[in-house]
Amino acid sequence: LFVLTKILFWLTIVVSVGTLVTSIVYCFIPSDSSLFKTGVTMSIESEYSIFKYSIPVHNAAGKSMKPMLISGFLAMSISLGLISFICWQLKEILRTVLDKNPFAQKNSHRISMIGWSLIIGSCLIKATYMVNGIFLMNIVDSKELDVLIKLPLDFIFIGVLIVILARVFAYGNYLQDEYDATL
Repeated sequence: LFVLTKILFWLTIVVSVGTLVTSIVYCFIPSDSSLFKTGVTMSIESEYSIFKYSIPVHNAAGKSMKPMLISGFLAMSISLGLISFICWQLKEILRTVLDKNPFAQKNSHRISMIGWSLIIGSCLIKATYMVNGIFLMNIVDSKELDVLIKLPLDFIFIGVLIVILARVFAYGNYLQDEYDATL
């Protein structure tokens, strides 16, 4: 498990840096490049659960997709950076387990950092999706489309539970230290 988290950490770092570099390179390519132009028609597709829908867009011909691509790559980079940070924290926790010191005081801080990164990171990712939606609305120039802002309550709830677990872990560590000091 330790080796797996280490491999996953480095894999997410490499891909995250790759997507970040791609978004930076896209910033320097002119917007009128054929790389960013939409065709005669465009289709917006989304999949939620078991439903899939497609909206044909007829007035997006010749518009630049550059802002949407850049924000998409930035969202991917943030997601992968978040995953790599969590993998790093898990790797350090597993390192203390391998060193036969699983109740190290630093582990409660690491667990807390995982929880806070889930809370803050999921909100950042949703914010980049919102920006991507605004760019899409500008591309298709449709008055019927709206950007829906929804907080990622599932990740926020999980993050809060992990932060609470970290506090319980820290208190258990404190009690263990007090017990060891009295002996």
